[in-house]
Amino acid sequence: MHDSMENRRASIDEAHPTIDFGALLYRHIGSQGYHPAPRCHVIPAGRNFFHIQERASGRTLGFRRSHLEACALAQQLESSVPA
Repeated sequence: MHDSMENRRASIDEAHPTIDFGALLYRHIGSQGYHPAPRCHVIPAGRNFFHIQERASGRTLGFRRSHLEACALAQQLESSVPA
C-alpha cells in the first residue's frame, strides 16, 4: 500500500480528540432513552412497486405503486399499532 494511504488509514482508525462522543451518543439515544427500531420497512418488490413489510415476522402488511405512498402507509401503520 502507498505510504500516504497507510497514513490516512492510521489517522482514521485513531479517535479524534476534539470529537465529543457523549453529544453524538445523546443525539442517537435521545432524551427519553433509545429509540425503538421501526416495526415496518418499505421494500422494492418490482418496477414501481413497493411492499410494506413487518420486520419481526417478514409479513407483508400492504403495498403501493409509489415509494412516497408506501412510506406514508408505513408511517401510518407505525403510528396506529401500539408497540
